[in-house]
Amino acid sequence: MLSEKLSLYSYCKNCKVNCCKGTPRVSEKEKEKILKKTKKDYFKKEALGYYVTRKEKGFCKYFKRGKCSIQHAKPIDCILYPIDPIYNEMGEISL
Repeated sequence: MLSEKLSLYSYCKNCKVNCCKGTPRVSEKEKEKILKKTKKDYFKKEALGYYVTRKEKGFCKYFKRGKCSIQHAKPIDCILYPIDPIYNEMGEISL
């Protein structure tokens, strides 16, 4: 089916949790939202003004018990996966 080939459904339907194996870029605002909910700081500051999540055993440290523990505050980088947005020098997504 053509529409299935053009959607992310075909990428995600056989989930192997690839989206949780990366190191998503996180803005200051997203970081604060996650910290407010979890009280767990697993972030590392990057040179371009954004943060990345630390990894443990090949997965994002917020990946717990086989699922995302920050689903309620998931950063845009995770939401858009496998699309890799382009960030400007201020650490914001360039549209």
